[in-house]
Amino acid sequence: MGDVHLEDIKEKNIKYLIAFLVLFVLFVPIIPNKYIVGGPVEYHKVFKNAFVTTDRINSSAPVDLEIDGTLYTGELIKGSTKRKDLIGTIKIGDKKYNFKGYNLGEYTNNVLWGEVTEASTDSKPEFTIFMFDDLSSIYLSGDNQEKI
Repeated sequence: MGDVHLEDIKEKNIKYLIAFLVLFVLFVPIIPNKYIVGGPVEYHKVFKNAFVTTDRINSSAPVDLEIDGTLYTGELIKGSTKRKDLIGTIKIGDKKYNFKGYNLGEYTNNVLWGEVTEASTDSKPEFTIFMFDDLSSIYLSGDNQEKI
């Protein structure tokens, strides 16, 4: 008789656990996203007379770079390293490209790293982008002289 009562308690606890998990899964996505990820901020910057490496060794002639994008900041876990994502377009001379850049973390002095691809296709990256000094310095590295 004692075993039946114990089985009822276990079964009831399992039902409560399942109900809790279902509610948790349903309501966690509803938590406002601004608590996890900061709101988007428009980012526009022009780099005059920038150098771009074209074969991983040599530099191009100075060229103007113009970035239009959206900067997303936030932390996935409260108190963790802040994350920065910069997504948008970059104009190199007269050519326009898409890019996505991600923060490498505080241990790398908040370097933002990403890939630059042609705006018309989703092909392999044409350049690798690095941004330093709180996004005020830029370095582009590619392997094709004709792209500049």
